[in-house]
Amino acid sequence: MIIPKHGLMASAQIRRAVPGVARVLLARTDGIAVYDDATLAERETGAAVAATLVGLAGSVTAAFHLGALDSVAIRTDGGVLVVQPIDAAHVLAVVASHDVDLAALRVAAETAVRPLLGGWRVAEGA
Repeated sequence: MIIPKHGLMASAQIRRAVPGVARVLLARTDGIAVYDDATLAERETGAAVAATLVGLAGSVTAAFHLGALDSVAIRTDGGVLVVQPIDAAHVLAVVASHDVDLAALRVAAETAVRPLLGGWRVAEGA
């Protein structure tokens, strides 16, 4: 079971590994925040949007026959949002500066959540 403490540990690990990370959110796919280092007022919206984004992106990848969803990145002039499914019940969202190294962010995120799920995708060679 994933608990808020797991999110806190993942957030710290991601922030140490990748400069420019502003927010880390771990949410359930039903839109409930498990952990979010943003303010209480922002948590409900962030979790709901992250879960919705992963659900929508999963539908898009299925419609275009692209295989399993790995992650979704939204870049703006103000920053980048990367959301990735962890398992069938959880998503991880990271907000970072617009010039963040996306490859480093992906590796850091996968490394941070691997202990929570017994190997996750990195062990499978993703």
